[in-house]
Amino acid sequence: MAVTKQVEPPGEVSAPHAAGGLRKTMRWYDGSIVCLSAFGFMLSTVGYSIGALGALGALALWALSAVFGAIQTRIFVEPATMLADSSGGLSAFAREAWRRWQNLIAPLTGFGYWIAYTSTLSAFGLIAGQLIQAEWFSSATWTLRPLGISIGLAQLLAVAMILGVWVINVAGMSPTIKFGRITGVLFVLVLALFAFLPYLTGDFHPRFLTWNIGAAGQSWGGVKLAIVYLYLMGWSCYPTEQAATFAPEYENTGEDTHRALVTTAIIGLAVFTLVPLGLGGVLDSGTIAANPIAFFVIELTKMMGSAGASIAVVLILIACLLTMNASTMNASRALYATSHRGYTIRVFGRLNRHSVPANAMTLDMVVNVLVVILLNSVIGIVAASNMAYFVVVILALAGVIALRRVMPDHHRPIRLGRGWLVLAGVFAVINTVLLVVGSTSFQESGYGGWNDFFVGLGALVLGIVLYLWRTLVQDRRRVMWRDPRPYVGDARVLGDTLEL
Repeated sequence: MAVTKQVEPPGEVSAPHAAGGLRKTMRWYDGSIVCLSAFGFMLSTVGYSIGALGALGALALWALSAVFGAIQTRIFVEPATMLADSSGGLSAFAREAWRRWQNLIAPLTGFGYWIAYTSTLSAFGLIAGQLIQAEWFSSATWTLRPLGISIGLAQLLAVAMILGVWVINVAGMSPTIKFGRITGVLFVLVLALFAFLPYLTGDFHPRFLTWNIGAAGQSWGGVKLAIVYLYLMGWSCYPTEQAATFAPEYENTGEDTHRALVTTAIIGLAVFTLVPLGLGGVLDSGTIAANPIAFFVIELTKMMGSAGASIAVVLILIACLLTMNASTMNASRALYATSHRGYTIRVFGRLNRHSVPANAMTLDMVVNVLVVILLNSVIGIVAASNMAYFVVVILALAGVIALRRVMPDHHRPIRLGRGWLVLAGVFAVINTVLLVVGSTSFQESGYGGWNDFFVGLGALVLGIVLYLWRTLVQDRRRVMWRDPRPYVGDARVLGDTLEL
C-alpha cells in the first residue's frame, strides 16, 4: 500500500505514537481488564433505578441498554482500527468525521468525552466514601465548614482516593497496568457476589421483583421515566467502547483493539442483566430507594453477616478504585489527544518522562476534588456529565457513516458491512431521543432537575471557549471553521481487511 506523504499543518503535531509519544505496551486483555470498570459504573445508578422502576423494570431497561452498548461497541471497531494512531477514542472518531464540515465539533467532542469520563473519579470517590462511612463509621456524622462549605467524612475519603489514583497514574503505564490487573481480578469477585450470592444464601425472594413502570401519575404512562433511566444507564452500559481509546498503545493495534472491544461487549451483556436481578431480589424497592448507595451494605449484611459484609465492602471499594483508575487513564488520553491536535490549550498536550499525559491527569484530579467538595451528589454528577457523553456517542455513531465519505480510501483493518452502517444511523437517532428527553426531564427520576442540565451544557460550551483561546491567543491564528486538511497519521497497513 502506498504511503501518503504526511504534511504537518500549523498548530498540529505528528501522530501520538511517534518518537516520544504514547508507548505500545498493552495487550488486548489489558484493555479488557481496564474496561471492567465500565461494569462498575452501574454501581452509581443501579440502586436509584431499582427504587424508581422496581426490580423487574430496572432489569428490563438495564438489559436493553446493555444490548445497545454491545451493538455500538461492535460498530466502533471499524474507526478504532482505522484511526488506530489517534488517541482519544470516540472523540477522535467524531473529530475526523466532522471537522471538514464544522471544525467546532472537534473541541466539543474532545472536551465532552473528557468531562464524561473524568466525572467518574468524583462519583465513585463519593460512592466509596459513603460505603466506608456506612459500614465502619456510621456514627461519624460531623462536618467541617471551611468558607461556609460543608465537608463530611465521606467527602474527605473520596478526596484521598482521588489523590491516590492520580499518584499511581502519573508514575507511568507499567504500575497502572499492574494495578488494573490486580483490581480487575478482584472486581470479578464483586460482580459474582452481586449476581449469584443471593441465590446461594437463600435471600433472593421473587416477591421483591416488582414492576413500577406505568404506575399512576407517571408521565406518558411511564414511558418518559423509562427514557430518563435509559439515558442514565447509557453512562454505565455504553463505555465498553473505551477499549478503543488505547488503540495507539496496543502492541498489535488491529487485532488487540478488536479483541478488547468485542470481549468487553459480551461480558457487559451478562453483567448488566445478572447483577440487577440479583440485587433486586434481596430488598424491597422502597428500602433501596431510601438508600440508593448504602443499600449495598444493608444487603451484604443480610446475606453474610457483619463480618462477611465488611470483607465484601472492601472488594467493592477495590472495584471503585479500578473504575477510578480506568477513568483517569481514559479521560486524560482524550484530553491529551484534543490538545495534541490543537483543539484545547497546549498544557494538556504534553507527556511526562514516563510518557503519560500527567498534566491532563492533574486536571482530572483537581477538578474532581472540587466537584466532591462542592456538589457531593453521585446522581447529580452522573446526570451533568451524561449530556456530554451522549453528544459524543451520537456524533461518533453518525461519524462512522461520514468517514466512508470523507476517507473512502483509507485502510480499514476491519470493515463493517452495510447492515452495521444502517445500525449506526439507527442508534444515532435512538440516542438523540434519549438525550433530548432524558436531559430535559431528569426530574422524572425523583432526583435533581434543571441545574444538572445547565451544568452539562456549560461543560460543553467551555470546550469551545478553550479551543478559541488556544487558536486566537496561544497559536495567534484565525479560527478554522472548516478543516479540509487530510488526515495526519500513520498510513501503515495494519493487516488484512476483514469484512464483517
